[in-house]
Amino acid sequence: MRIRRLSAVFWTTCIIAFVFILYVVTDLSFKLPSTKPAVQDLDTKWSAFENKLRHIENELYQHHAVVGEIKSAVDQIVESQEYHPPQKRPKEVVIKEPPRESKEVKEYKAVGDEPPKMRIPFNISACPATKRSSAKVDIQMLSMYDRILFDDLDGGVWKQGWEIDYEENQWNQKNKLKVFIVPHSHNDPGWIKTFENYYKAQTRAIFTNMVEKLSEGIGRKFIWAEISFLALWWSSDATDKDKAIFTNLLKSGKIEIVTGGWVMNDEANSHWLSIIKQLTTGHQWLIDHLNYIPKNAWSIDPFGYSSSQPYLLKLAGMENSVIQRVHYRVKKELASNKQLEFHWRQLWGKCAVNLTSSGFQAMGSHVPGGRRLERSLRRM
Repeated sequence: MRIRRLSAVFWTTCIIAFVFILYVVTDLSFKLPSTKPAVQDLDTKWSAFENKLRHIENELYQHHAVVGEIKSAVDQIVESQEYHPPQKRPKEVVIKEPPRESKEVKEYKAVGDEPPKMRIPFNISACPATKRSSAKVDIQMLSMYDRILFDDLDGGVWKQGWEIDYEENQWNQKNKLKVFIVPHSHNDPGWIKTFENYYKAQTRAIFTNMVEKLSEGIGRKFIWAEISFLALWWSSDATDKDKAIFTNLLKSGKIEIVTGGWVMNDEANSHWLSIIKQLTTGHQWLIDHLNYIPKNAWSIDPFGYSSSQPYLLKLAGMENSVIQRVHYRVKKELASNKQLEFHWRQLWGKCAVNLTSSGFQAMGSHVPGGRRLERSLRRM
C-alpha cells in the first residue's frame, strides 16, 4: 500500500515536471520569433537609406555629365567664332543670305575646310550680345587695376601719397592764391541714427543757416543733394518766408540742387529699377514744389561706382557728374596724367552710343582730402 502511494507521488511529480518543462519551452518558442522583426526592420531601414544614397550619387553623376556636355557645347561655340590665323586660312568665299523680312542683305564669309559656325539671327537695331562688345576707350579701368601698384605711401597729414606744400613767398598781393571752398550737403537719410533723428540733430540747422547766411554774402553758394531731407524741412519747419528765400536763392544760382534723387543711392547692390524709382520721386518733388530740374549729378558717398549709374543719369537729363570715393591710388594715377575729368563709357559701348547721343557722361573727381575739409566745415 505504501509502495503504491510512493509510486503515485513519483509519477505525479514526473508528470508535473514534464508539463512545466513543456510550458517553458513553448513560451520561449513563442517569444524568440518576436525579436526577428525588429532586426529585420532595422536592416530594412539601413537598406532604404543606402538605396537613397545610391540614388543621389547617380543623380550627381548625371548632373556632372550634363554640365560637362554644356561646357563642351559652349567651348565649341566659342571656338567656332574664333578666326584662323591669316597664314593658314584658305580662300574665302562670300555668301549672300537671301532677305527674309528685312530689305538688308547680310554677307557671310565662308572658309573652306572650316568647321560650321552657329548662326543666330538677331535684330540689327537691337543690342547684340557679342564677345567683342567692349567700347574703345583711352582709359580702361580693368587694365589700370592690373597695372598700378596699390602701395600705401605716407604722404603726411593726408596719408595718400600726395606732397601738399607751397612756398610762403610764392603768393603776394599781386599774385594771390585762390582757394575755392564748396560747401555742400552730406546728410545720410539712414546710417547710425534714424531719418528723423538725423533731421532734428544735424540737418534742420543747415536749412536754417542756409536761408539766413547765403543772402548776406555775394559769393556765397551751397550745394544740396538729398531731396528726402529737403521735403521734410519744406513740409514741417519752413515758413512761407523761408520758402520764398530758398526759391529766390535757387533761381539766382546761390543754391544748386544736384542729382535730385530722394537719396544718394548705393551703386554696387541697388537694382536699376530702385535707382530710377528714387530718382523719379526726387525729381517729381522738385518739379511740383520748385519747378526745378537738376543738370549736374553728385555722388560723393557711395563706396564704389558703377558705369551703369552715369548711363541712367544721362538718360535722366544730367550733363555732368562728380564722384568722390575713388581709391587714392586711382586718383593719383588719373591726376598724374591729367585725366581726373573724363567721359565715362559703359562696357557695352556700341549700344551706349545711340542712347547718349552727343556724348557720354562727363565725370569729375574731387581732389584727395576733400572729406577732411567737409568735416571741418560741419563743425563751424
